[in-house]
Amino acid sequence: MSLQNIIKNYSKKDPLIDITNLKKYRVDLPNEKIYFIHTDFATLPNETQDQIIFLDDNAKKFLHSQFSVSFSDTGSNFSVDLKDGFKNFNKIDIGLESKKSVKKWLHERGIKYSKWVYVLPCFSYSPVVAMTWKMVIKYSDTLFNTDDFLIFDDTKQWCLFYSHTDTIYFGQINIYDSESGYDTMESWNERKRKYPNFKHPLYGD
Repeated sequence: MSLQNIIKNYSKKDPLIDITNLKKYRVDLPNEKIYFIHTDFATLPNETQDQIIFLDDNAKKFLHSQFSVSFSDTGSNFSVDLKDGFKNFNKIDIGLESKKSVKKWLHERGIKYSKWVYVLPCFSYSPVVAMTWKMVIKYSDTLFNTDDFLIFDDTKQWCLFYSHTDTIYFGQINIYDSESGYDTMESWNERKRKYPNFKHPLYGD
């Protein structure tokens, strides 16, 4: 299964929402427990708060609609064949690694710290979060100690899957260089946002 099929076309039901503008669908604080922050969110430094956004039910429903069936190896509610669906595949068993080693492994995925990503939990009762990759690494000790979830961004180049069995899977299309590729993809995404009729060079939509 390719990443283009994993992350489906934008929702036809609500033309105002798509994967490129989800940060607009935000709430100050979710009603649900913040599963990876074990302190009062309001007491965190402003710099940290500015890099974590909680998304509302519209964004949650949109993202969950993009991932429909099960990840058979783990019993998750997601359908993500990271091993066969990507040209570049890595995994790490965090139960066998130190916290420092896990942070190093995440850093080595080549994602810019300033890049905004979406954290989509397996279960709908958990809040959906947009955060920078820097915050993913910062809170990796507690984030990767919960139920199954996905992390991805709006470039559609990669996807991370965390399994409650203490394994993190990372799949990447790897068509472009990890640095210049993201810049190129983001420029195409921005052009698509400004000019809806623009044909995306990679996805053809």
